[in-house]
Amino acid sequence: MLEDVPGLMTDIPFSFSFFSTLKGHSSISSHFGPTNLRLRLHIPLFVPSNATSDSCALVLAREKKTWSKTLVFDDSYEHETFNYTDEDRVVLLLDIWHPDIHVEERAAIIEMFKKVK
Repeated sequence: MLEDVPGLMTDIPFSFSFFSTLKGHSSISSHFGPTNLRLRLHIPLFVPSNATSDSCALVLAREKKTWSKTLVFDDSYEHETFNYTDEDRVVLLLDIWHPDIHVEERAAIIEMFKKVK
């Protein structure tokens, strides 16, 4: 269950858990997340069988990362992704608290967002 993921972010507007499908011959242009409160996990579910760093990858800090294992990164940094293969790429995206955000700070942030809902 997702609730068992250590540090899973919940109860604030910047926390997401979802499946991301990137069709073959497509890309997501350079972008960045709205906050550095979180780290984003990309858990590979379906990766094209012929995927290489030049055909299906995440580009972060000018470095190409493939989905051979779970990718964990601060998505407040600019990044992009592409899939130039004939197959779909599917990953499960989960947001976890950035480890530099202490438990007490997390509680205060959650409370702050409760007040502005």
